[in-house]
Amino acid sequence: MAQTLSRTRLRSLLALALGVPLAILGAGAAEAFTYATNDLVGIFVNTGTELEVDLGPLSGLKNGESFSFAAPPGFGPGGADGGTFAALQTFAPFTGTFPRNVTFTTDASVDPRSFDNKGTYITKIAQAQGSIDAGNGSGWLPSLNALAPAGEGGIIINTATEISMLASNVASWTTRIGANVNNNLPFSTTTTLPTGPEVVPLWTGTRTGNTTTNTVEVGMLTVDGNPAADGSSVEITFHTVVPEPGTFSLVATGLSGLVWAGRRQRKQGRGAV
Repeated sequence: MAQTLSRTRLRSLLALALGVPLAILGAGAAEAFTYATNDLVGIFVNTGTELEVDLGPLSGLKNGESFSFAAPPGFGPGGADGGTFAALQTFAPFTGTFPRNVTFTTDASVDPRSFDNKGTYITKIAQAQGSIDAGNGSGWLPSLNALAPAGEGGIIINTATEISMLASNVASWTTRIGANVNNNLPFSTTTTLPTGPEVVPLWTGTRTGNTTTNTVEVGMLTVDGNPAADGSSVEITFHTVVPEPGTFSLVATGLSGLVWAGRRQRKQGRGAV
């Protein structure tokens, strides 16, 4: 009885904090969507329906690792093609001014590094992080764990790794977060999915000082909104970042130096015999 009262009290407090009706929250959250801090979560939106998918900890993803998820019926035969995609993640620390961080996708035409010296980006990293995951059980991503089972409270799908609802749902990404992460980022984190796979860059922005931010590309996602061509699934493949040409040149120069040094040592060794 005490456990039931405690769980009911928790749901009531969470509903109050989120400003959502209690019916939207589920009592059996532990058996459903199981987001944990550090997980990378993808968001598909199409034809008024949303799908959130959990890829697990970003640090644990391997190059070429693929994930397939069931698409909600609301996507229709075209799947997520023609809709939008975004992905979000964050990790400690969650307090203080820096090094606060947020991981996000952008359209390939957007380079968020160009905002590293702009106050509208630097000062909003912490707010963006907190709205996604505040590190204390609050924030939009942790709130997904408490949503109702599929078929209740407007929830369409609810499994350990994916949850779907109408975009108009008060608990949805569209309603609570949006493309600019509660208007905290000066660029959109979404990309429009074409027919066929789309390569989407993945970035981490970290506030490194009072007037500095460092944004780096931490990977790429190949996103296919309709891999089976029947609207039944979506697919995401993670890729590590390929070094830029300048990096290749530095590596090549370093290797050449090592080879030259090795040859010199061998020659000196023969001369001493």
